[in-house]
Amino acid sequence: CPVIEGSGDSGKDIARAVAVIALTVVTMGVGSMVAGGAFWGAGAIGAANWGLWSWVAAAGVQFAGGYLINQWFPVGQSSKEERKQVYGWSQLSPISTEGEAVPVTFGKVRMGVMAPIQLLTQRITTDGEKQYLNLLLCGGEGPVDSINDLIINDNPYTNYEGVEYEERLGSNEQEIISNFNDTYFPQSISYKLEEGAGPSVHQLDGEYEGIEVVLDFPRGLYRVDSKGEFKSTSVEVQLKYRPVGETTWSNWGTFTVSGKYTHAIRRVYTKHNLPVGQYEVSVQCTNKDGSGDKYSNDIYWTSVSGIIYDDFTYPNKVLVGLKVLATDQLSGGMPRIQWTQTRNNVWVWNPLTSAYEQKPANNPAWACYDIIHRCRKLKNIDTGEFEYVVQGIPAERIDYQAFAEWAAFCDARGIKFNGVIYQTQTLWDALKGPEQAGRGRVLMRGTRFSCVCDAPSEPVQLFNVSNIEVDSFREDFLGTQDRANALELSFFNIDNNYEKTTIPIYGPGYDEATAIENPAQINLDFAMTLEQAYQYGAYQLRVNHYINRMVSWTADIDAIACQVGDVVLVQHDVPRWGYGGRIISATENTVVLDKEVTLFPGVNYGIMIRLADDTLIEKTVQGVSEKTVTDTLTITETFSIIPQKHDIYSFGEVEKIAKPFRLVSISREGDFRCKLQGVEYIEEVYEEATDIPAIDYTQPTGRLTNVKVIQYLDDDYSAKIGISWEPPKVFYGGARIIIDGRQVGRVGPHETSFEYSINHIPEGIEIRIVIEALDELGNFVDDATVYWTVQAKTTAPDDVTWGECSFTDKVILRWYPAANYDLGGYEVRTDTNFGSEDANLIYKGDETSYIIDFPTKRSYTLYIKAYNRAGVYSLNATPITLKNAVPSTPPQPVVTGFFSSLWIEILPVPDNDILGYKLYMTPCDSSGNPTGEVKVTTYPTAQRVTYQAPSGSHFLVQVSALDVLGEGGKSAPVLAATKKIDNIAEFAQGIIPPRVVNVLPALPDANFPEGSLVYLTSDGKLYKSTGTTWASTETQIGEGDITETLIADNSISTPKLKANAVTSGKIAANAITAGKIAVGAVGADQIAANAITAEKVGANEIITTSANIRDAVIDSAKIISIEADKIKVGGGSAPIPLAIQPGDTLFRFDGSLLSTQGLKPLGME
Repeated sequence: CPVIEGSGDSGKDIARAVAVIALTVVTMGVGSMVAGGAFWGAGAIGAANWGLWSWVAAAGVQFAGGYLINQWFPVGQSSKEERKQVYGWSQLSPISTEGEAVPVTFGKVRMGVMAPIQLLTQRITTDGEKQYLNLLLCGGEGPVDSINDLIINDNPYTNYEGVEYEERLGSNEQEIISNFNDTYFPQSISYKLEEGAGPSVHQLDGEYEGIEVVLDFPRGLYRVDSKGEFKSTSVEVQLKYRPVGETTWSNWGTFTVSGKYTHAIRRVYTKHNLPVGQYEVSVQCTNKDGSGDKYSNDIYWTSVSGIIYDDFTYPNKVLVGLKVLATDQLSGGMPRIQWTQTRNNVWVWNPLTSAYEQKPANNPAWACYDIIHRCRKLKNIDTGEFEYVVQGIPAERIDYQAFAEWAAFCDARGIKFNGVIYQTQTLWDALKGPEQAGRGRVLMRGTRFSCVCDAPSEPVQLFNVSNIEVDSFREDFLGTQDRANALELSFFNIDNNYEKTTIPIYGPGYDEATAIENPAQINLDFAMTLEQAYQYGAYQLRVNHYINRMVSWTADIDAIACQVGDVVLVQHDVPRWGYGGRIISATENTVVLDKEVTLFPGVNYGIMIRLADDTLIEKTVQGVSEKTVTDTLTITETFSIIPQKHDIYSFGEVEKIAKPFRLVSISREGDFRCKLQGVEYIEEVYEEATDIPAIDYTQPTGRLTNVKVIQYLDDDYSAKIGISWEPPKVFYGGARIIIDGRQVGRVGPHETSFEYSINHIPEGIEIRIVIEALDELGNFVDDATVYWTVQAKTTAPDDVTWGECSFTDKVILRWYPAANYDLGGYEVRTDTNFGSEDANLIYKGDETSYIIDFPTKRSYTLYIKAYNRAGVYSLNATPITLKNAVPSTPPQPVVTGFFSSLWIEILPVPDNDILGYKLYMTPCDSSGNPTGEVKVTTYPTAQRVTYQAPSGSHFLVQVSALDVLGEGGKSAPVLAATKKIDNIAEFAQGIIPPRVVNVLPALPDANFPEGSLVYLTSDGKLYKSTGTTWASTETQIGEGDITETLIADNSISTPKLKANAVTSGKIAANAITAGKIAVGAVGADQIAANAITAEKVGANEIITTSANIRDAVIDSAKIISIEADKIKVGGGSAPIPLAIQPGDTLFRFDGSLLSTQGLKPLGME
């Protein structure tokens, strides 16, 4: 019987062939039956006799049968293997958290924004081809009241697939978080395991009860057969271990990894329940199925971990446990994680009730109290009862009442502290944050912790000249010149999802015209609402504006009944703040002072008295009708307590009786005395800002427009789409990207694009893309929807269109970019054999232009195609032909003959690519018949050329133009000749010698045409006519033209100079130096009077054994040394007159002091 050949890899399918034959038989039988015949056998009617419905029936069966066959026996598809995209986590960095501070939370804070999150444990686990990142994170000391709003990479964690989340609030009885009941201590290594090589050994640091080994296949695991198909292969490894110090290895096991994986894979092996100890681990590759280019089976030992089985619950630590699957959304490095955690209360000991009470943790005063006291309510695991544990200062050493008053002030003003202390610092540094937020300060009063705050206060004491030590009062005014009246405040904005926000705030009296350029900048490390931040900044500016003076004074300790932070009244005579002293006596409505005071009519006066018990009373003084000087004052209302003798007082106009100050310092000043310092107390400072700008976070949204989508392949040939958009003009805080109803990403406020992998989406599928614009708080602003049909992963690029090309001295090629998402580049050729690396290849690359720098022919026909990264070319090649014409033939040159030369004017051609011109000179006779060899000279441009030749010579002159490829045609020849004197007498008649004149003739004059020469007797110079004027032919030396660089050494000598030839105006300063003048060359006759002055001679330049100087003045700057026996006057030895200018110095001669022997300065005896 017949046999159908083919099986296996041949591609033939016997079962399918038989099934198709059977279907054909059935089809024909059905058609026969419809025509009225039998299904089979002799009664069957041939197809030639079928009617319409017979064919319809047969076609229906063929269609249905073909459909079923395709289901049972699918048509073979392309055997090309697709690489599966698998996502994983990159190697983790070692954890380094030893010695770090444990963050402490007050109020509501954003971990990961306001403070770093501590990483306690990290571990990558695998489940088949899936990789999970396991993270155990710590948010600081607990307990806290809540954890919410967990965000990974700026998106809610619920937006991602495969993310598991657990939390612990930090109680001391909390349970273990799943996946972290055992503790792994990974050590990163990198050993490549080769077949036949010895084992790789690594020793663990520390003692453990288990071991984990991680093996990676970074290039996958597969082999490629002769048809290019991926096939399965295997690798075998052997693992061993032993305690450090022992010589015998314990066999862990031999493991085989098999399969066909075109992506990176990882295998993890764990050995549990070992005796506690330090171990060495040995890993060896014992077998690979093969090697070479057809095998991808590289294996690396990348990590080994020690395991401890103790259940670490991390009591009193805020914990977040994450198990994150590596996907196209999340993979690679460590993700960014944030969450909000809230601590509502702190424990405060109330001495009035003798019990602990919960107080708001976001109140700055109680936050400071907790930092000092640190009380926690913990459960005793032995008794099951809760107990208070204090780790800080005992409650009895804390001024509860002071903190309670500060807290009440903060509550009244709505002042909050939402912060986290996460750095190692001193107690006083830790207090700075809540102190700053609460406008207060913690201080020591003896051995007790107390506090003060800048709150509105009533005066508690009066100081005047009677209890202020004499001469101890001091008033200082604070500088106001560069005070900022505006500031930029940066804070974590609760209203804006805890993002760092900077707002400008302007102070009282702000004037843009006088405002300083750089406002003060304050950076707060705690979170606030916009209202709280504005009030804080406005308060700082009010202090900056109103507080202008400080005072200090000394008083006996018996006179002090106040403390730091109190407001006191100060009266003193020096600044004229009222009148002060002590009471002499008093009745119910009168008071006698220890001095007289002056009262004026129409002025309201008052008096303030401090009683013995430090009570302050203030009364209005009865007015007067005329100026009155008295020591007895009548008050308008009676004293309820009559002042006693020696009570102190302050008297003055109402509101000016005494000036209030807030004490900022009290320090010892000797025995039984203290120095007090205060800043002025201004009530306006405490008027809270009410003009807070309202920011409507839902204001004009704008529109999200111009959404664009492109498809491309990345470097790993992974298909992706790139999405871009134009954001709303205002209030754009980022966007959500939603594809087919599922959020796949979120971008920040400065991002307007996103990329998304579409490897899992088949070609031709349409996807719906929605971009949702968000404001800075994450609220919806606007959206836009587009649809995209997934293209084939590899498609031919569009045909290429040529751009503007040119061919001059170079061939410049330009083309337009081809539309293809996977464009690899372009290929330009002189033929259409694209893909060949041969001599016809002109360019291959990703640029859109190319230059042929050195063309070799005058015509190029070029073809271009684009190709993608898979090597697929455009369907059609686009040709272009570029030509460079032969250079034009130049016009005949213009030739002018002279006795021994020719002037040849080469005229240009209009071509724009000419590189030069060739001049052809052919010797000839007077009839133009060549008589010698042609001489060719090349010139870069069209120009006038001087060609030297003997008198009476004849030439044929021609010119050609040349470009990069050669020269063009020669011009028509010009017969040219140099001149020759045949008749000397006739020639001489044309010579006009210079005429001698006493006066230059007026021009123009026909007798003196252009070029005529005359000799002028009055100055002995030769002049040449220009046709309209006379020009001297003698070179003139201008003033200062002679400089040092123009005079050669020893070049000035007597024969060179005529009398008075050198004047001072001809010589530049310092131009004449010693080296320029020959010895004895210049005498007095050659130098005009006053021609050489001091500024014309450089310092150190006159050095000679003799100098004859008449009536000269030589200043000290010109003299280095003078030997006495070298200076003579008239040959005698008379005293030498020296003109010494004021400020000049007589220098030493020959290294010794100036000798006066033979020298007698004028005016000196």
